[in-house]
Amino acid sequence: MDFVDLIQKLSLKKELKRIPVGIPNTVDMFIGKDTFIPKIGDKARDSFTSHLKQSTDYTNIHIDYKWNSLGFRGPEPDYNAKNKILFAGGSFQLGCGVPLENSYPHIIATELNASYINLGPADTITDLVPWLAKYEKFKPQYVILTDTRFIQLYGWLLKDLFNLNELNEKVKTVEPDPGQVDGYENHTKFRAIYQKIFLECDKTCLILLESHIKRLYPNVKIVYVFCHRKTLSTLYKYMHDIFTDITPIDLKSNEVTDLARDNMHPGIESHKYFAKKILNEIK
Repeated sequence: MDFVDLIQKLSLKKELKRIPVGIPNTVDMFIGKDTFIPKIGDKARDSFTSHLKQSTDYTNIHIDYKWNSLGFRGPEPDYNAKNKILFAGGSFQLGCGVPLENSYPHIIATELNASYINLGPADTITDLVPWLAKYEKFKPQYVILTDTRFIQLYGWLLKDLFNLNELNEKVKTVEPDPGQVDGYENHTKFRAIYQKIFLECDKTCLILLESHIKRLYPNVKIVYVFCHRKTLSTLYKYMHDIFTDITPIDLKSNEVTDLARDNMHPGIESHKYFAKKILNEIK
């Protein structure tokens, strides 16, 4: 692989996701990577669900993405409702690949007889910061956050830095400077430094996020739902120490029992299970 080929692979070429993704008052039949009807036995396409194969026949299961007047998936929010929930997160929280009524935000809202707004999907938690502020007047009793692909946009950069290992493989035989480790070991050393720096930045970002949300919503129950995925693996052991007022809820991959239509996200039964797990925490 030459340098040009490598650059073509870098994720910073990716068009960053805008929020909301939907055009208000329209309907999409497919979005993102939910673009086809899978076959029974197809392998999962995501590390979080990689232990599964498709077991649901989606041929006759109707799934669409109806965007409300705000451009978000879900019913029109009722600002005068007695119970209200503000959801904010990524594609899992959107309910990508499952019918709206089977998505865990909708299940939770129905159980609590609550109106809700489902902000997202976002690529990063920091993408959600201005949207959390925009709907302050919704005055929810609950704020339920779900993790995103990364905490901040530099997660894409970190991914690219690690991909540069492929380029390093071509130069690791270059004679190192006197007293220096060889190219491959040097890359490994700096990779560890990058990870440490970005980890500390992510931890600080979550602390600031908590402060931001508590200022906006001082008397609400706040939970942060995070999946045990590779991109956030270094953060897991710190989650319960980072927050003081936000309750972390961890979802493990072995708790996912079926796949969504996109062969990536948790499926209908898994959404039911996670809805129950979150409800047990916030009730």
